Amino acid sequence: MVMATKTPQGARLNPQNTLELSQGMSIQTAIDTADAHGGFWVILLYPSTTYNEGDLTTTGGALITIRGMDEHVMIAPAAAPTTAVINITETLYLENITVI
Repeated sequence: MVMATKTPQGARLNPQNTLELSQGMSIQTAIDTADAHGGFWVILLYPSTTYNEGDLTTTGGALITIRGMDEHVMIAPAAAPTTAVINITETLYLENITVI
């Protein structure tokens, strides 16, 4: 389940929409949801778990910030030596996240 809230439209730090990742949803699914709707988005990650992601890519349909809600939020691939590939572009930003 995705929880979406509306806030005033603005810059990256004042998003139009917020997605909070619920249990079982991948970061890529949240990115795809934001891209499909367009606009400014923040995807919030909580530090209770390491996010098992191998490849994160945006289509450019939205301006997305993935924000860790604590300095201990980590994104890591499932099996070593796989590396996480995060395609940072002008439409995807990371804040307060450790990538392993």
